[in-house]
Amino acid sequence: MKKVKNSIQWFSPSSGEVFFDDLLSNKVEIGIVGYASVLALNDFAFYSVMVILISITSIVCNLFFNRSDFTKAHNALPGFFFSILSSLLVVYLGYHEILASLIFLLLCFMSLYSIYNQKRALHEFFSAGLLLGIAALIFSSWILMFPVLIISSAAVGILNWRRIVVFLMGLLLPILYY
Repeated sequence: MKKVKNSIQWFSPSSGEVFFDDLLSNKVEIGIVGYASVLALNDFAFYSVMVILISITSIVCNLFFNRSDFTKAHNALPGFFFSILSSLLVVYLGYHEILASLIFLLLCFMSLYSIYNQKRALHEFFSAGLLLGIAALIFSSWILMFPVLIISSAAVGILNWRRIVVFLMGLLLPILYY
């Protein structure tokens, strides 16, 4: 029976003898390594979490598309296609951090999309920044969406200095609190 000393060792075959296949086949004795060990050792737990995350994200995706009136009639096709594509990717990649953070990113987009043609939209900018900050805590690459969202808001013409400051405060709140 092989023993894992740290959790970084399992995902990189070049760094040690323990491979991810050994973890899935229960050939490795796990100490205290974190939440990923339960998902890595138990296929049922991993796929249950993936089904829940994909379902919630599909519902939020449908809500975003139906509220923002991208199409004339409300339909469930965006959520359906999202669930099919993300299910195929989860089988090969297993990105549960991206799926968990994508829920907050879609809610951020919904908040920003509701700002158009509003005079007082500081609350929506703060909530969008807060949701982007939570998404960045879960998956740190989403922090790169901050300049993209600022530039796109400026291009639409709904941006001023107060809204930038409020958006930045909302973004930094979960990061500084964590």
